[in-house]
This record gives sequence, structure tokens and C-alpha cells, in this order.
Amino acid sequence: MNGIIHPRFHPEGLQVCPPATLEEVFVSMFDYMDRLIRIVKPTSLLYVMHPCIDLNLIQETEEMILRERFRVEGKEVLPREASSSRDPNVITPGTEFMEKLSQALKYYVRARLSSDPLWSNIKVILSDANVPGEGEHKIMSFIRAQRGREGYDPNTRHCLYGLDADLIMLALASHEVHFSILREFLNIWVLREYLELDMKIPNPVQQLDIERLIDDFVFICFLTGNDFIAHVPSLEINEGAVDLIIEVYKASFNKMGGYIVDTDKVKDKHAAFLKVSRLEKFFHELSLYEEKIFQKRYRL
Repeated sequence: MNGIIHPRFHPEGLQVCPPATLEEVFVSMFDYMDRLIRIVKPTSLLYVMHPCIDLNLIQETEEMILRERFRVEGKEVLPREASSSRDPNVITPGTEFMEKLSQALKYYVRARLSSDPLWSNIKVILSDANVPGEGEHKIMSFIRAQRGREGYDPNTRHCLYGLDADLIMLALASHEVHFSILREFLNIWVLREYLELDMKIPNPVQQLDIERLIDDFVFICFLTGNDFIAHVPSLEINEGAVDLIIEVYKASFNKMGGYIVDTDKVKDKHAAFLKVSRLEKFFHELSLYEEKIFQKRYRL
């Protein structure tokens, strides 16, 4: 729901006017949800998740704490830049807006279940801001739990709507083959096939396993950063960092002795999921490019 809610408040660049009232916000959201349902036509389950954690709010809170600490220590505190955007606190758990949104979503779901033929044979799960956890992780936890149930159909098709690029990594890490992300419609199984081609190791020391290659791909891509961790300073996606780490990984695979990530004992609380000695060799090979990258930036 983040990808549906935020554009209602941030219509900049979309050539639309911001909704004037709360009712207009909800009507705009529900019209868009109806459009998505018509596109996807779910046949079994619809999981509706609206935001539980606002990372912008967390960052603002951390900034306020730092500012207060600097003020107490007598350090200069520069004035904050005024933002032209709406108050980010509005779409944060515990606010009046979020409570009204939860009630509106419950009404919307009940109304569609009772009147819309596209909803007639599906089960609906509504997970609102009162359920702990970040949205995409709640959804992926649900999918993983379903995989562990007896009688689960491995050919189940999943379609996830959302604008966050992290969803691509989470979908890959689920190892569900039939997975699409509805943004500029991304079929994960096509991406898996391209990764299998792009990450083909020359003269590998062992037989290649696409699932383990995907685990390593997801892991090394964390070096470019995400919502929770900073990127390695020399690795910027817009400078071709993903291509670079793939090439370094392929060139380092035999030197490392195989895969970096090991999920064979994922249920063992004391198991190690990373081959640290292999990771160290990968980091060494990657570090050989840092000076050239920084020199190029300096010249530019």
C-alpha cells in the first residue's frame, strides 16, 4: 500500500492535482486498487498490507536527537531546511489518519467481497499498521510460511505490487519461480534466467546451482546499500556497481572456493550462513577497483 498511498500525497510530476479532502484520498486509492485487481485477477488470495514503519520518520527522529545533543554540548546547530512536502508524520502508525485508513480499507474489502465478481472466490488478508513488522517482510514471511505447509503447490503464482526495488531482491530470495512484481511488470522467473546467463562461471570448481548463485547475488548487491544499510563508498548503482560486483564475483568464484552464502542449515540457530574466508577473498578482489573509481570521480 505504500506505493498507492504516497503518490496521493506526492503527486509532483504525475500531472495530477493533490486530493483536497480525506475522502478524496480514499476514493483515489480505492479506484487505483480496483484497477490493479482488474489487471492481476487474483484467483486464490489477496494480501493487503499498509505501512507499519515510516523510515523518513525514523531518520527525522534520529536527527532531532542529534540536534538536541549538539545543543547541550554547546555546538553550532544549523537551522533545518523547510520542506515543501506534506508532514511525513501523517502516514505513521498511531496517527488519526492511519486509524481512519484502516477503517476505510476494511469497508472497501467488505464492499468488494459482497458485490464484485472478481473478488468472489478469493480469501483476503488485511494487515494494517497495528501488526508489527515492515510491510514487504510481513508478506514474504507469509509466503515462506505457506511453502512450509503440507500440500503447498510449488506452481503457485505470486504477483506483488510495490515500487520499492527491495521487492526484487526479496522475490529472488524467496526462490519461488512463478513470481511477478507489478511496477513496470517484472517477472522474476525471467530475471532468474538472465542471472543464470550473466553469472555463468568460467570453468567452475564445482557444479553450478542457480539457487545458490541467486543467494550470492542478493547478498553482494547489499554492498550497494538499501533502506537499512549504507552502500560501500566506491559502489554507486548509477556508476555500474551491480555490473562490477557480478564481474568480480565471477572472476573470484574459483579463488574463493565456491559460494559465499550457505543456507543449508537455515533452521539451525547456531549455523553460519556466510563463508567468511570466501567473503574476505571477494572483498580483496573488489578493493582492487576502488582507487580507479575514486580517481575517475575526481577527474569528473
